Amino acid sequence: MTIGAALSKSQLDSDMAAVALGIAKLLRQIDQLHEFFLITPDATLEGLTPVAYTAAEVATLKSAWNNDAPLLASIIRGQVNLPSAQDFRANLFQMIADGLV
Repeated sequence: MTIGAALSKSQLDSDMAAVALGIAKLLRQIDQLHEFFLITPDATLEGLTPVAYTAAEVATLKSAWNNDAPLLASIIRGQVNLPSAQDFRANLFQMIADGLV
């Protein structure tokens, strides 16, 4: 007797397809957010209402979306090698509170 979902080729194919589609979607989203943060002035983000970002929060957002995420996307795409070990979660986890999704 198995515990949980029984493994089958169909289930494995479905799970792998979902992850592959998720990666493709992630790469598009990274590109879109990167472009947004490249063209959006800090003052715009610091002036949002009803609650704006602080200058420190804008710095974190821009670091995450203009540095970390594009580097990760470039590595996934095989465009660059990771020069040294790097934890890509540091800035991203600040945007998702406790990191649970």
